[in-house]
Amino acid sequence: MAQAGRAETGDEIEPWLDRRVAAWATYDVASSAYYGVVPPSLFPIFYLTGVATGGGGFLSWGATVSLALIFAGCLAPIVGRMADRNGWHWPLLATTTAIYCLATAALSLVNQGEAAFALAVFALAQASYLLSVPLYEAYLPAIATPRTMARVSGFGWALGFVGGIIAIAAAWTFVADGAGPDNFNRYRQSFVVIAAIIFVLAIPSLVAIRRTSIPSTPSSPRPSLADTLLNWREHEAFFKLLLAYYLISDAMVTIAAFASAFFSGQFGSTVRELLTLLLIVTVVALPATLASGFLASRWGQKKTLAVCIAIWIAAVMVMAFGQGAWAPVLAAVLLGMVFGSTQCVFRSLLGQTMPRSRAAEFFGFNAWAGRMSAAAGPLIYGVIATVSGSQRLALLSVLVFILAGAWILRGVRVEEP
Repeated sequence: MAQAGRAETGDEIEPWLDRRVAAWATYDVASSAYYGVVPPSLFPIFYLTGVATGGGGFLSWGATVSLALIFAGCLAPIVGRMADRNGWHWPLLATTTAIYCLATAALSLVNQGEAAFALAVFALAQASYLLSVPLYEAYLPAIATPRTMARVSGFGWALGFVGGIIAIAAAWTFVADGAGPDNFNRYRQSFVVIAAIIFVLAIPSLVAIRRTSIPSTPSSPRPSLADTLLNWREHEAFFKLLLAYYLISDAMVTIAAFASAFFSGQFGSTVRELLTLLLIVTVVALPATLASGFLASRWGQKKTLAVCIAIWIAAVMVMAFGQGAWAPVLAAVLLGMVFGSTQCVFRSLLGQTMPRSRAAEFFGFNAWAGRMSAAAGPLIYGVIATVSGSQRLALLSVLVFILAGAWILRGVRVEEP
């Protein structure tokens, strides 16, 4: 591919889209076929309405999401450090991809009432996916410059939503009638379909990514993980950004985990309507995420994030207080505008503030930060929803995390290109 994309840099125009960027971004298509469909919609509906037969479904679901986040978060810096030291970025990425692909297919083996088995298999798929993310993101500083990083990051996130659209379309006929007794066996088949899509899309991308090398210095002495944390002021901007991302990610993960259950419980949305809402989020997110990368490179990343945060707050308010059929649709549009945009702009900012030869390790810290902090949100939501019986009250709790993250982000000083 010729250098089709260019980023303005003062009087110059810097190329930003080439074969390496295209190969890297294509992996997002495969991974989004899982993450854009299974955790936010397919599995929650499957578990809460078809598998979990007793009470406490919300609490067990929230606890499982949290445990998967904690497990992956604790391992991510260690796995990233191994990749940086030994040049194992690609083998570890391929391995984690294979695990969450196979675990997704294994969800088709779950029977009604097998709640523990269902949660265990989902936790394996979720943790493996979460471990793959920093390995994939470690390629970003190697293929983009500080001036082009926002656009490259936005391009990857935007292209990834294509995988979500493909997965929703392929699974529609299997899951549109819900996971009730009459459609339970057919619903289970959707997980095999999603796994097949991941496999087909991931193989060519992984083959192409293998040709991209990541700068590393395996022979030079490196500080330990503990030393890096103790001397965090050497990378002060990075760790302050992590703290802001901790909190905002907590809100995003919680909303993604419980959106389907919320719309179903508060607005009476059927499975078909939930899939339609998910499709709206995905379709809106594709151009919005791509646009956020361009806005961040021209307007500034912190200003772009401020707009995203304002839209997140508006989406939560619409979900919590909206009435009528228009409320879920408007909330889906607002969520689509910021779900990928927020993460891609944060990713580009973090990529600018880390040493390139330790990218997998530092993105591992990002994963650890995001996973550990985000583990609190789903658990708190599940507890509040169970104790109070109000999902609206549980949803409003995420505003605390969003506002705290915005306040910390405001004080971070980053030299934006």
